[in-house]
Amino acid sequence: LGEVSNLRKICENSLESHTIIGHTRWATHGQVNLENTQPIILPQIALVHNGIFENYSNLSNQMLGESNSESSDTFWWTKCLYKALSTKLIVSADDVLKVLSDLLKKTQGAWALCFLIESCPNKIFFAKNGSPLLIGRGENEMWLSSDEYALSKECNQIINLENDQFGWVSCKFLRVYDKFDKESDIFWKTFDKKQSAPRHVGECMMACEIEEGLDCAIATLDNFEFNKVAQFLESGAYKKIFITGCGTAFNAGRV
Repeated sequence: LGEVSNLRKICENSLESHTIIGHTRWATHGQVNLENTQPIILPQIALVHNGIFENYSNLSNQMLGESNSESSDTFWWTKCLYKALSTKLIVSADDVLKVLSDLLKKTQGAWALCFLIESCPNKIFFAKNGSPLLIGRGENEMWLSSDEYALSKECNQIINLENDQFGWVSCKFLRVYDKFDKESDIFWKTFDKKQSAPRHVGECMMACEIEEGLDCAIATLDNFEFNKVAQFLESGAYKKIFITGCGTAFNAGRV
């Protein structure tokens, strides 16, 4: 628990695998404890998830006959996946995809998830809905990330997955399916590293984003016919103006 530097010390001399997943953010539900730390690890499964499984409680009650608010939505969803897979005598990649597809059809919320299955070595299974998830391709390697910039140093080409897509990836191969279980066409695009890199170099990404604020505002306004907007505001041909936002966007909206 705590800073990412603590994890670095634990893993410093123990990473021998060529197939690795990780996550540094806490879940929306559940307490900050080791059980809710990601990856969620159960027998033969390790899973990471960015997003929220809104109906995790109903789903786990139906499939497992149990649920509580102490454990995270990700923990309970992983247990549901484990329960569904445990009915299979031989778990192949096709078995996993069938179980994953069936479970996703019952799931409500947003997710960018990746998981490993012990019986399918050298493959990372994934699914995307609502939360960002990209696949990058480098030299005999594949990467998955929720952030394009995180892929910029390692990858030459990327795919931005669409909602309801799922599949698996290995170091050289990729399979992507849609919500109808049909294999999707794959269109790689060349990675524009200059465009994806932060324009300001600071001590952290937040500092970079703050420095980029003015440039982003100007670039956004360039997409509008500003004179028409100004004329509309001056005309008074409106009753109310709504400015919406959450967190920092809420405070910026008030300003």
